[in-house]
Amino acid sequence: MDISSLRFTPTKFRTGYNQQEVDRFVDLIAANLALPLSERTLHGQQVTEVSFTSTTFRAGYDVDEVDHVLATLGIRLGLPSPSEPDGHTNEFRPELLWDQPEPTAEVSTD
Repeated sequence: MDISSLRFTPTKFRTGYNQQEVDRFVDLIAANLALPLSERTLHGQQVTEVSFTSTTFRAGYDVDEVDHVLATLGIRLGLPSPSEPDGHTNEFRPELLWDQPEPTAEVSTD
């Protein structure tokens, strides 16, 4: 999934984040990710510490989902862009690295 096509689950009757605020912030992150690492004005800590207006009984975005994706994007902001010499080439994925199962080592009984 590409960050430009990122969509969050809407909420209505439970607490969510203001949709316009989240959308604008994700656009800002996308713009920063397009820049070389040395030219970025937004940093991972700013992304993970951002706060949005909460919504209840009106349209919002799922809080846990937004927080999860922002944590991933915060990590990405600290990595070089694909066009830089040591840049990453992985497409954006909302899964965090630590969500993946640990590989298990096989023990030989010989």
